[in-house]
Amino acid sequence: MRKKKIIEELIKEGKEQGYLTYKEIEKYLADDILDLDKVEDYMIF
Repeated sequence: MRKKKIIEELIKEGKEQGYLTYKEIEKYLADDILDLDKVEDYMIF
């Protein structure tokens, strides 16, 4: 459930700003992603 909440927060922030930076994505997902190459998998959402 934690990942779902994090993804929802990322989507909300992205919609408000109109974009997300890799730094912002890393801030939310740093604890959940060991390999930053996997960030692109999350960006599909």
